[in-house]
Amino acid sequence: GVLDIFGFEVFQMNSFEQLCINYANERLQLHFNQCMFKQEVLIYREEDIDVTGMRFQDNSGCVALIDQKPIGIISLLTEECSLGKGTDNTFLNKVVANFGNTGKQGANDNAGAPYFKFTPRRPDEFIVLHFAGGVPYTVDGFLEKNRDNLSDTFKE
Repeated sequence: GVLDIFGFEVFQMNSFEQLCINYANERLQLHFNQCMFKQEVLIYREEDIDVTGMRFQDNSGCVALIDQKPIGIISLLTEECSLGKGTDNTFLNKVVANFGNTGKQGANDNAGAPYFKFTPRRPDEFIVLHFAGGVPYTVDGFLEKNRDNLSDTFKE
């Protein structure tokens, strides 16, 4: 089969939908990298071909930032949705607490941390450094968009 998804998205305001679309593109890029580069390196090594100069961008850390369990953006969002009193702001606080202290003493050793940025000047957003570039995500509405609530019409 053929999969056709939206390409990488960066708008003036990016929300939960863009995070999901860009995450899907990160996963596809990771799969491509593993198939095209990592597997080829193994084959070349078996054939004693020098691969020391062969470089490719490894985006597995960015994928981990988003989908790592139990601590990744999606896991933290799911956890916050399951709490009765979770808010977009408490979700963002948890994400920043888990990924936001890179480059400082006691820096986070989480694999995804180098792909995360938070600036206090923009207290309602965080930045993910995707393979295609940094994208600021505004958290307003993240919890509501992630909830698995079915409409009453659909339930009938």
